[in-house]
Amino acid sequence: IFWHKNEAEEFIKHCTYPFIYKMSVGAGAANILKIENRVQAQKIVDQLFGPGLLPYTMNEYKKINKAPLLEKLKKIARKEKEAHWYYAIQKNYLLFQEYLPNPHDIRITVIGNRAFGFTRNNRLNDFRASGSGIINYDLDRIPLEAVQIAHQISQNQGFQSMAYDFLFDKKKKLEIGEISYGYMSKAVYDCAGYWDRDLKWHSGHVQPEEAHVEDFIYYIKNGKLI
Repeated sequence: IFWHKNEAEEFIKHCTYPFIYKMSVGAGAANILKIENRVQAQKIVDQLFGPGLLPYTMNEYKKINKAPLLEKLKKIARKEKEAHWYYAIQKNYLLFQEYLPNPHDIRITVIGNRAFGFTRNNRLNDFRASGSGIINYDLDRIPLEAVQIAHQISQNQGFQSMAYDFLFDKKKKLEIGEISYGYMSKAVYDCAGYWDRDLKWHSGHVQPEEAHVEDFIYYIKNGKLI
């Protein structure tokens, strides 16, 4: 992450291409670009440390570009001081990530002592899996190491509910691309079961909202998370 233009420009001189540009806002793989070369990188540096960039208006998100929402966002941007931070013009920071080509990502959602897992295939002719809706619940595609890592982070950081997106690097090592407290309830419910912290499998569908309530009641009674 870069907070100063000169540091970002120094990075793009020597970095490996392609890499990923992300905004700090967005969901479903919106506001994400794959930067292929230094020319593209310089453009994004100039834009973000210049006039800034409005969320949901980048070329990769054509559905939004053509939607009435674009005009609404432009109006919000003109009143940026009044705008909610989520829709305000993004500027004066850059968030880059290493590009890890994968045919799908691995989503592990931890709620209390429960870890639910599924994979999401990339969109057609696209590098992004988030928001594709192409979900696969085959347990053989989910490495237990990912489940264990997600459990450990949630427990160490005191997260009652958190979703983790895993990718493999070139050496087949698991890396976390993103974490989020917001996720689709139905996708979690459709899992055939969950792993507890001891990696023991529990069969049966679980409604995430019910799990939250159960954990809340436990917290009220015991003064600590499960």
